[in-house]
Amino acid sequence: MMEGFGPAGSTRSWRSASKCSTLPPARADELFFADGAHPDTVAHAKTYCSTCPVKAQCAAWGAAINAEFGVYGGVPSYARKSLVSLYRQAHPDEDTAALSEDERFTRFAEWIEKDPSVIGRAIHHASHSHNRAYWRRKRARMVSVQAGDIELNGIIRVADIEPVPGRCVQPALF
Repeated sequence: MMEGFGPAGSTRSWRSASKCSTLPPARADELFFADGAHPDTVAHAKTYCSTCPVKAQCAAWGAAINAEFGVYGGVPSYARKSLVSLYRQAHPDEDTAALSEDERFTRFAEWIEKDPSVIGRAIHHASHSHNRAYWRRKRARMVSVQAGDIELNGIIRVADIEPVPGRCVQPALF
């Protein structure tokens, strides 16, 4: 079942108005906590959340509880850190770590309700950061070495490799 969606408290009374409140628990888990087997699962969850009347509160709840997995209010797990980071930039003198989950939720929800565009900015920023990191890692793993002249059992520095036209290979280093 969705983390943090246990018995309703005063700060979680918004849940009854959520679009997903009528979903069976297994379907909610499948939609919002997919295992990544299907590349479009996050897109489906974001689309589902896009018309929810309480998506701002849900996104705030996901950030407040530091949810490691899942989509909350259309905000996937990879973008929640960016959302919290944007909040901290907007409130540099506030220590959210010292607050309870309910207090963090209240502050995040008020902030998001004032400017709902922060959700889109967080997702956009996180997507670009994720893509940059992916390509940095991918480039770091690709090197050209002379075929047959070097053993691949250690760290290979690009400076140690002399390219030979027609005799090079590109091993993927893991």
